[in-house]
Amino acid sequence: MHLDFVAGHADMVGISFVRDVHDIVVLPQVLAKRKIWNLGVILKIETKDGFENMPLLLLEAMKFPYPLGVMSARGDLAMECGWEKLADIQEEIISICNAAHVPVI
Repeated sequence: MHLDFVAGHADMVGISFVRDVHDIVVLPQVLAKRKIWNLGVILKIETKDGFENMPLLLLEAMKFPYPLGVMSARGDLAMECGWEKLADIQEEIISICNAAHVPVI
């Protein structure tokens, strides 16, 4: 599986198009089953749903025993939410992550 390769060659794995908690809740089980304990997890916020559910996503992901970060996928967000809203969305993502003490890129 690709996850086994990633765990052997990378420091972190990105979860693309995260929309709600159901998209991430299984991850700790999958990683533990493979005895992967040191892989960082990046939640990629690329959709309006992902953006709107960020507080819940972070609360769930912060339960994981893995390092956590968030990526603001500006291009995808702009296509879905509109370029005129992108700056405000990005600022809110950064603010939410800062409040949660979660790194954001």
